[in-house]
Amino acid sequence: MFKIEELILYSTEQEEYTYKFSEGINYYRGENDKGKTEFYNFLDYMLGSSKSLDLSKAWFEKLEKASLKININGIYYIFTRTKERECNFFKYADSEEPEEKIPYRVYKDRMNSLLGANKEDSYNIKEFSGEDYSYRVFTMFNFLGETGQGITNDFFDKCSNIEYKIKLPSLLDLIFNKNLPEILSLENELDTLLAEIKKLEKNEFKSEYINEQINNNINILGLNITYNGYNKDKVIEKLNETKNLHSIQKKNLGDIVELEYLYNHINEQIKVYDTSSINLKQMQLADKNRGDLLKNLKSIISNNPEFSYLVNPLENLIKDVDNSASITNYLIADKTISELTKKRTALKKEIEQYKHYSTLYNLNEKEKACALLENYLNEDTVTFSMEQLKEKRNRVTEIRKTLKELKKFQDKKKIDYLSQQITDLYKQAKSSSLVKDDLSVEGFKITYIKSGNILQPQKHQTIKDKNNKDKIIDVNYSLGSMARQTLIQLSGYIGFINMLLNENKYPIIPLLVVDHISKPFDVNNKKGIGEILDYALSLIGKENIQIFLFDDKDYNDIGLFPNHAEDLVTKTKTGFIPFYIPPQNEDMNQKDSMDTKE
Repeated sequence: MFKIEELILYSTEQEEYTYKFSEGINYYRGENDKGKTEFYNFLDYMLGSSKSLDLSKAWFEKLEKASLKININGIYYIFTRTKERECNFFKYADSEEPEEKIPYRVYKDRMNSLLGANKEDSYNIKEFSGEDYSYRVFTMFNFLGETGQGITNDFFDKCSNIEYKIKLPSLLDLIFNKNLPEILSLENELDTLLAEIKKLEKNEFKSEYINEQINNNINILGLNITYNGYNKDKVIEKLNETKNLHSIQKKNLGDIVELEYLYNHINEQIKVYDTSSINLKQMQLADKNRGDLLKNLKSIISNNPEFSYLVNPLENLIKDVDNSASITNYLIADKTISELTKKRTALKKEIEQYKHYSTLYNLNEKEKACALLENYLNEDTVTFSMEQLKEKRNRVTEIRKTLKELKKFQDKKKIDYLSQQITDLYKQAKSSSLVKDDLSVEGFKITYIKSGNILQPQKHQTIKDKNNKDKIIDVNYSLGSMARQTLIQLSGYIGFINMLLNENKYPIIPLLVVDHISKPFDVNNKKGIGEILDYALSLIGKENIQIFLFDDKDYNDIGLFPNHAEDLVTKTKTGFIPFYIPPQNEDMNQKDSMDTKE
């Protein structure tokens, strides 16, 4: 159970004013410039909005701080905010302990601990979306401001703010996805695989480092062997032989000269091949160009035979060039070059080893190399498998691809159910001439479209199929007036809130706050607002939701039956902030304006 019990305002002169709230509908009436929109925004501010108050407005000049008293399952909490973002307070209402001063981040964290999803649902949301979606993200379902009304494409008012807009698509993917158990299972497997890959990569680096150090010391000792990770016993045998002989084999410097000669000779052959390959590619390109030229020339002749005497000599010349250019003169067999390349690599490695042999190392250096070689050979290294690493990386790629598809999956049954509920809500506005017109349309319904977050009115249309038989299909049709669109939008808000509350696995506050909704309505359609809201209370239960409405009309004119109603202007206050006293001439100007209208 959640309920906002009261909002207490404190002035800079230690005055207090308390707004008490009820379950169900709370209605606040006030003319223009009496603080309706300020009240609307202030509730969001008290619920942890990062958007600062507009302190340039005279409304907040004498306001010192404000406290929001919240009832959650019978326990009362008091959250206090000042006009300074980082100066906030928290306490348990029934505690005798003084209130605790907290920064803004902690203020939100405390609220999230009370209003957020349980631990398991929070984990599922994070695993699916990759983000911690707190109750603040879900306030996009709670607030419908005056400037955002009448919108049916991307219809949540807060989505005009980029902070919410970029989060909505993944949020909708989460809400309308029935593959969550499979997705979470794959996410867990992915986490495990990534940890294993990280460990394997660490072993890969360690193995490469140890192998390199072992071979460096082998070269210093001149053991005439290469360590490959699997011939440890052979290396130890060679090392023991060297230690027993107390000598190092010396290599003939002439051997190195011969190896370098062979290396350079093979290298030159490969260079010749590379040059020939480049020449061949250039010739192939020239052949193609000549072929294209010949084709074009033949086309000219076919269309203009009289020019054949000009073209035939060129054709003969091209044929002579083709006959004289033999590809075999420029190409060495690929297999031969491949073998030469392998031989060059082997020679280079052998030359490097001989360079170590030809280096004069003193006794201390050789003793050090022996000790290091023994230490590295005794390292407890995990056997590294490139195949195993490759297999795990491929599985990661496969899982990520599958997850991408699963997360985009739409639960059509759930979307159809939401569409039907939104349609039913809209149809409750039976006193509205706009709704009456729509109900007379055959097959009228409101379809929710997840892509774009759209509320789309549709109707039936009869067409002929391929067998020339009548076939009924759903087609979109014009929304018409802003009042009609606002009723559809209101129904969309309520449909979402009811669905999310029933599922009970999202951090959504059971709250709907609407500012000046009657503005686009004429006398014949205003009561449709009340009819939709009345049906919403019967659907959700007035004890399960609080609806805050701020408007300039009498609630009877809107067809409302509020559980609590209050005028913002009374004998003791001039608007939402009771401590604000407007300049005298401002009051007189407003009175003159009202007299003129009358």
